[in-house]
Amino acid sequence: MPIKQKYDAVAARKYQGGDGTEKTQWVNVGRAVEWDDGGIEIELTSVPVGVWWNGKIKLFKPKSNNQAQGAQRQAQGSQNQAVDF
Repeated sequence: MPIKQKYDAVAARKYQGGDGTEKTQWVNVGRAVEWDDGGIEIELTSVPVGVWWNGKIKLFKPKSNNQAQGAQRQAQGSQNQAVDF
């Protein structure tokens, strides 16, 4: 059965930023696959257990490698060390 679409499965963790505004951290909890017959299969690699989790998981189309690396560099902030895996 061919794959129609792949997704990242994430949970939203709300927190208060340093400037007092509410922000969202997306915690990766697995992945999902939509099959050409319309079925969706979800594989959880972790399950949030914090009091912050509202029981909901959101599916996003995966970012390309370039987008993911850019987001990772942004998250590192002022750290200028590149780490290749």
